[in-house]
Amino acid sequence: MGSIMKLLQQVLYRHLHIHPKFVNKFTLVTCLFIIWVGLFDTHSFWDSFQLSRTISRLENEKVELRKNIEIAKADKLDLESNKEKYAREKYFMHKDNEEVFIIERSK
Repeated sequence: MGSIMKLLQQVLYRHLHIHPKFVNKFTLVTCLFIIWVGLFDTHSFWDSFQLSRTISRLENEKVELRKNIEIAKADKLDLESNKEKYAREKYFMHKDNEEVFIIERSK
């Protein structure tokens, strides 16, 4: 075990310029633990990031769907109050002896 540690200390010193006195079994275990928790664990940082993105996307979708529900409720009330007006405005229906002019407002 001692020769492996010395070899690892030399490699880390040459390539990463980490002083050999900082490379011991405790720092190696700590680094491996941080890497494991950060990348491979079921509650890793990456999974937490993806879940938070999914939650925010779903919350935005929820807001849009609530707006669509309010619009649908308003359309339902309009339909129940005056069916002829609703059909003329939404589906451009007209009687046989009428002409329909569609005027669109620019946004």
